[in-house]
Amino acid sequence: MKKTILITVILVLTVGLVAQGTPKKQKNYMLVFNTIEYSAQLKEAVTHFFKKVIQPGDNLIIVTPARFIGFSPKKLAVPKNQLIPGILDQVKNDISQGSVKYRTIMQEMQRSVQEMSGTASTFTSNARELLIPYAQHRQNLLIIRQDMEKKLLDYVNIFRRVKGENHLLMFFEKEFRPIPDKKTMGLLRDSPALSFKANEVYIQDTDKSGLDLQKLIAGFKYANVRFHFLYLIGKNIKSRRGVDYMENSGDVYSLFTKLAKATGGIKLTSSKTSVFIDQVDMVVEGKVTVEVVEETMEKEKKKN
Repeated sequence: MKKTILITVILVLTVGLVAQGTPKKQKNYMLVFNTIEYSAQLKEAVTHFFKKVIQPGDNLIIVTPARFIGFSPKKLAVPKNQLIPGILDQVKNDISQGSVKYRTIMQEMQRSVQEMSGTASTFTSNARELLIPYAQHRQNLLIIRQDMEKKLLDYVNIFRRVKGENHLLMFFEKEFRPIPDKKTMGLLRDSPALSFKANEVYIQDTDKSGLDLQKLIAGFKYANVRFHFLYLIGKNIKSRRGVDYMENSGDVYSLFTKLAKATGGIKLTSSKTSVFIDQVDMVVEGKVTVEVVEETMEKEKKKN
């Protein structure tokens, strides 16, 4: 099924290129949404990209958790106000359906943490048992993460079959996972029977993605694709009694930052998808270099 979808997308792009000939500075874009839920930020990203970036003769693929949505130059010639609403509906539905497994794991982890916090004053005999499912849920999250390498290499292989400048824009939402609050963790650390295991299960950094950076760099360079990375800051997490949250995607941030640098792409941490898209567009159009963008962002960061 996956192979069939890839072949279909390749045909869409190839037919578009044949129909349009070989226009100057042909650009092929791929937007990849790796987010937990649909939000106003994603609506802004799609709308802004279509209104400000995509040009006649360009090719586009949008990748959601459920599918590839391919746009040939002919399809992109449809008036934007007619095209955008349907795309937004597809992206919204796909993200909602495609992230069910992830959201379910997070809900189970939160339930386990709240139950642990509820036993904090006495640590009944089931306290150790509560650590077991939480550890398994972390492993399940890691399995989801490890599938990302194959997907990215499949994505860049699409670009090998078309001509022009190739750009992959990754929208990766910063992840957090629930852990017991400070009071509960303090009590766990004071318990001789639970201290070591609780720290290993809740705090220890065992979620290394296992993604092969050099393999990814080689794949992107071979297909001549620039990787642009937005580490998307989502909405504030709703606080819950007995629960704190810690970042769960630092390894991906580190790897994707290096991949962007190695392929000449933009990297940005922000809640503003339109700012990211504008930066990519300026670099693609040769109005500014990646180095200038990064220097400007550093100056803005220091001001704030």
